[in-house]
Amino acid sequence: MYISIDVGATNIGIAGSDSLKKPKLDFFAKIDIQDDYSKDLENITGEFKHISNLQGVTLGVPGILNEAKTQARTLNLKSWFGKNLKEDLESRLGCKVILENDAALAALGEGMYGNGKNKDFIFMIWGTGVGGTRIQHESGSIKYFPLEPGHDIIIKEGGREGSCGHRGDLESYTGGASVKKYYGKTADKLSDEEWDEVVSYFAKGIGMILETYPLDLIVFGGGVATRQPDKIERIQKEVQREFPSVGLTISALGENAALYGGFGLLALQEN
Repeated sequence: MYISIDVGATNIGIAGSDSLKKPKLDFFAKIDIQDDYSKDLENITGEFKHISNLQGVTLGVPGILNEAKTQARTLNLKSWFGKNLKEDLESRLGCKVILENDAALAALGEGMYGNGKNKDFIFMIWGTGVGGTRIQHESGSIKYFPLEPGHDIIIKEGGREGSCGHRGDLESYTGGASVKKYYGKTADKLSDEEWDEVVSYFAKGIGMILETYPLDLIVFGGGVATRQPDKIERIQKEVQREFPSVGLTISALGENAALYGGFGLLALQEN
C-alpha cells in the first residue's frame, strides 16, 4: 500500500491507496497537530502501523523545505522546524519517504486527476495562508514549479502585517489567519462589504501572477476557497476586467487534492 500525508495548519490528513494508476482513498484518517515533533510523528505513524507492505510514502507540508527536501521549515510548526523529518519517518516506517510542499502536491493532484488534467495552469491554495504552484504539461509528462504568491507584495507602502509577520503581501490581506486577525472573525462571517475588500486584494494579487505567467486557467483549493465558491466567481469578474480570457475554478478534488498529489508524485517517481 502507498500512503499520502497532508499536513495542514491544525490537522493532518492521512490516506492509503493500493494503486497509483487510479488512486482511491482506501483508508482515510485525520488527526490533530500537537506541534510536538515526537508526538506528531508517533501519531502519524500510528495510523498505519498495522500495514506491513508499505511501498512508499509522501508527506506534504506548508511552507518551504530545505534544498535536499529532508526538512520542513514551516513557521506554523515550530517544533518541526529544521528536524530531519524524512530520515526520522524512513527509520520508523522502513520505506522511502518523499517530502514536498503541500501546495505543489495539491497542484500535481489536480493536474493528474482533476480539473487541470492535460492543461497548463496556476494552482492556488487559499486557506489559513495563500500558496501556489504552476503546472506545465509537456511531451506527455507533467512538471510542477512551486511558487510563493502569498508573499507577493500588493501594497508597497504602509502594508498590513499578516499572521506570519510579513507586510503588504497577498497573504496579509487574504489568508484565512490574516483575515481573522484583521477583521476579528473568520472568512465565512465577513460582510459583503468586507468581502469586497478581500476580493479586490486577491484579484490584484492574481493580476501580478498573470503578468509573469500568462496562463488562462487558475484552479483554487484550500478551505476558504472550497467552502465559498461564490467568492471565486467574484474574484474572476474582477480579474477578467484586465485578463478577459482567464478562467477561475474550484479544485475537483477539494480538500483532498494534496493527498491525491502525493500519490501522483509516487507514480512519477516510479516511472
